[in-house]
Amino acid sequence: GVQTCALPIFTTSNNGGKIKQNITTIPTIAIVQPLSPQELEIKPEGERSFEWLQVHIRIENFTLNITTGDKIEWQSKKYTIMNDLGYELYGHKQFHVCNLINKNTN
Repeated sequence: GVQTCALPIFTTSNNGGKIKQNITTIPTIAIVQPLSPQELEIKPEGERSFEWLQVHIRIENFTLNITTGDKIEWQSKKYTIMNDLGYELYGHKQFHVCNLINKNTN
């Protein structure tokens, strides 16, 4: 469901050859839900057993450049942004994120 939350975003930057991880916590409204069976089915076969979520984030109050490969934290787990589906014109961003550590055992 819809939740008001403080969402930690982990981005990386290259500063003269040094890779730096930046953590920005954004207050936002988010909808987080598992991928549908149809969405999961089109993922590469080796990735279907991982825990996937679909995340909608309201973006009207921040200008953070979030991109594929960055990470978010949700319920004490880090998820890698695998697909940025856009939708900025509608006031939100939609991502498919994957927990690459914990496989879904269901």
